[in-house]
Amino acid sequence: MLFGVAPQPGSTTAPGRPATSADRPCSFYSDWRYLHDTLPTARGHDPTREALLDSITSMGFKKALAKTILFVAGWKLVIQEEPPKNGSIMVGYPHTANIDAVYMVCIAWAIDMDIKFLVKNNAMRPPLGAIVKAFGGVAVDRDNPGGLVQGIVDDIERRRSAGDSEHPWALVIAPEGTRSKTDYWKSGFYRIAMETGLPVMLGFNDRRNKTLGLGPQYQMTGDVKADMDKIRAFYEGMVAVKPGNEGTIRLRMEDEGYRP
Repeated sequence: MLFGVAPQPGSTTAPGRPATSADRPCSFYSDWRYLHDTLPTARGHDPTREALLDSITSMGFKKALAKTILFVAGWKLVIQEEPPKNGSIMVGYPHTANIDAVYMVCIAWAIDMDIKFLVKNNAMRPPLGAIVKAFGGVAVDRDNPGGLVQGIVDDIERRRSAGDSEHPWALVIAPEGTRSKTDYWKSGFYRIAMETGLPVMLGFNDRRNKTLGLGPQYQMTGDVKADMDKIRAFYEGMVAVKPGNEGTIRLRMEDEGYRP
């Protein structure tokens, strides 16, 4: 279950750079105090595995943790468009180092956004697997990807049918699919957006000025080249944590053709 909504019995489911931004300042001391006071040991409770997971996966704890990480790392959070409450596909680019995934998660948590993110299946192994899953990780077997997109689409439809949520929610995808330089993005985010009708929200981190956050949101239209041109225009000139490893922003579907 991608978004924690179980299927009901008998149910079936079928550009430009940010000009104005909402600056999200960090208060290091207050956020640190929140982290400390939220842990079970600070409240005088037994630090059981269940209690610890409940504490560190609360939205308040995750928000304070994210803001603290960004403050210590010296990154400025910029939000061009607020995420929609009824769901979105959040693209994370560039992805050239493991820390990029941490930054994308921090962006979401810092603005109270509930997320699921795809990770390699070996990231779900003990001892950290339970924490990764509790934070929103969903295992992907890269050797057997068949049915992945449809499974995600089905879970998203169940999440939407469950009604409005308190927080915005998104599926976070790094479309490069690797930290090494690649000539094409994976097309999963595009196919999921087309199947569900959810907008694609552009997450970014730019080493040039140490800014990260959310850019514009686009509805995918089925005109792959036109849609990707908008995405390319937004990311143009951004520098990755490991410069030169940025994947080319292009889908094979642009060369092969795509029919919605």
